[in-house]
Amino acid sequence: MLTETWVLNERKNMEKELILASQSRYKKGQMRQLGIPFSAENPRCVEDRVEGELPEKAVLRLSRKKALSLAAHFPDAIIIASDQGVEIEGELLGKPLSVSVAEQQLVRMSGREHRLLTALVVYDTSEEKLYEELDVCRMKVRELSKDRISSYIAADSPLDCAGAYKFESKGIALFRMVEAQDPTAIIGLPLLRLCGLLEKAGVSIF
Repeated sequence: MLTETWVLNERKNMEKELILASQSRYKKGQMRQLGIPFSAENPRCVEDRVEGELPEKAVLRLSRKKALSLAAHFPDAIIIASDQGVEIEGELLGKPLSVSVAEQQLVRMSGREHRLLTALVVYDTSEEKLYEELDVCRMKVRELSKDRISSYIAADSPLDCAGAYKFESKGIALFRMVEAQDPTAIIGLPLLRLCGLLEKAGVSIF
């Protein structure tokens, strides 16, 4: 069920819905920051993992899959979809979903550098045009004791966040270094890249 339903007027004087293929409260908050009317809808697909698939290809494939899963239901819309994962030593870490997995992820990343990969897709369903980009953030976690990891998880409950951290909350204290072209990607949606892709799709922010 759509939680927020609006209509977007494009420059071409056509009425198209702007659909966010996610019910993530973080991504919806970022969309509200742009001030663009949109609807939020869960993707109608399974977020599968393919053995041996490169992390970059995995997040891009899943972003496309999410967008295309809604295309038949919204034949005259602009769909925004994204997928995110933490890559360390060639392995892709997703949302931990449990305290034990969150602890394992943070222990593994302690004192080490990883890449946060955020794939973004904008799909015009009526024109069947797909625009996509991949954002890569290099991030280094401080040395963390097991007690500090446990305290952080209890304080921030980052079980629904790739890599088991909420950078926009207390999780920022876990990091020693961040290199990012688009820091907003860390939260879930790379807004700088999104504005560019929306422009390509004929959607104006202003």
